[in-house]
Amino acid sequence: MPPETTPSLFEATRPVEDTYSTFGDICDCGSLLDAVSTFQPDLILHLAAQPLARRSYREPVRTFAVNALGTAHVLEVARSVKSVKGVLCITTDKVYKNNEWAWPYRENDPLGGKDPYSASKAAAEMIIKAMQHLTTGLTAKVLLSLLPVVAISLVEVIGQRID
Repeated sequence: MPPETTPSLFEATRPVEDTYSTFGDICDCGSLLDAVSTFQPDLILHLAAQPLARRSYREPVRTFAVNALGTAHVLEVARSVKSVKGVLCITTDKVYKNNEWAWPYRENDPLGGKDPYSASKAAAEMIIKAMQHLTTGLTAKVLLSLLPVVAISLVEVIGQRID
């Protein structure tokens, strides 16, 4: 989707002229497949999300569609396009069960989500793990050689806190 604000981070970074950019909705799997098939990337950086916790209360179904189903679409398209050698999925520390701890969460902490945003991102994490092991009968090492998928959970991607 095009940026909702002006100026936007996209405009401010002014992507170099030989960079391919297209706007679309990751909930539209067909259009996503067309765009990725046209570009033929080696690597997909999946940062698309509905990132606003407050908006998730007003638009919970859209939040789940974008963050969970959209992630499934990105990974399915990556499996379908032969040029793709890997996917880097950027998620959030909000995927973890909120225990009101003073220290940061760790990757082995339980997933949680009391609000639609957190729950949708936890669902996306589970989708990522499921897609990593989709092909039955193959070891994790063989699966990773077929299509590496890595998820990184960030506290804040950029700017001030946007709860």
